[in-house]
Amino acid sequence: MTKEQFINKIETLMPAVFNTEQAVTDVYNKCLSVELPTTKQVIIDELANLLSKRLNVKIIYALKKYKGKECLVFGCSEATREYMFTLYIHSLQYGLVDKVKFLVHPSIEVMYQYVLQGVKNLKSTDGEVLEALDEEEIESMFVL
Repeated sequence: MTKEQFINKIETLMPAVFNTEQAVTDVYNKCLSVELPTTKQVIIDELANLLSKRLNVKIIYALKKYKGKECLVFGCSEATREYMFTLYIHSLQYGLVDKVKFLVHPSIEVMYQYVLQGVKNLKSTDGEVLEALDEEEIESMFVL
């Protein structure tokens, strides 16, 4: 999926949520990295719920640190051959968010490995775990 295709999909499914004109893109380990600023600050829980509903994102891991000052959410889309991404939302402002980082993956295998590595990294982070899928739940997401 190209940058333009991904941004068009976001614009179609989530109009007025992201400022796609200010997207920052890069290539990271064969994946397209797209950082999208939100049109306004939003609460991390509300944004995660919206992403779940409109983009079929499954929240894989979420935690908060420093009495809620820092919040992290890691999730991924359904694993389909034409459209698959992971996302990372990070807040240092008690849950207020102004951007989301997406990684668009070239294959299901690459996305699966990235999800496993992301969960491993987050599990080693100190903080209060708010949501965490176990290995079986993660594996079931990648069975076609």
